[in-house]
Amino acid sequence: MKRTGSVEVNGRLFDRYENPGVCAECPCRCDCTKGKHRGVFRDRNEEVGERMREKLGKKRAHAAESPFGNAEGDLKFRGVMRRGVAKVRMEVALLFMLHNMLKMAAARA
Repeated sequence: MKRTGSVEVNGRLFDRYENPGVCAECPCRCDCTKGKHRGVFRDRNEEVGERMREKLGKKRAHAAESPFGNAEGDLKFRGVMRRGVAKVRMEVALLFMLHNMLKMAAARA
């Protein structure tokens, strides 16, 4: 498909891709579109998102889930014992400090 123009929707730029000549001869046109030809819109920043998804593909889930899995599974942490945002933050900070210390001890052994 060839880029035929651009469209702005809610402040974001989208490129429009069309190929009317091929659509006119296609036997599946009625299944694909109700118009004379099909147009596809692609966000101009989509490539940035694709690169980021590829870069963080496996790292993100592992990096975020490991401390919570360790706290819940190995340390049997099921809930906080304090009340109030400041006290809960303090308790969770201590919990993840312990997680990091256990990781450092395991790395030295």
